[in-house]
Amino acid sequence: MSTEARSERAPVRLSPRTIALYAIGSLGTGGYATLPGLVLTYFLTDNLGVAALAAGLIVTAAKIWAC
Repeated sequence: MSTEARSERAPVRLSPRTIALYAIGSLGTGGYATLPGLVLTYFLTDNLGVAALAAGLIVTAAKIWAC
């Protein structure tokens, strides 16, 4: 399978509506990835009494480890 671009195909531009829909999906994905960490940090600090810096380090370490 070749990775070269085919010269017989003309470049296709996406419509502004398609770009807007992808942007909305990207925001949803960002929220899905970010909000659990924020909720966990809040839970650690408010309910368990963990210092804010330690809670942030715990969440950051978990995200790095999961990569």
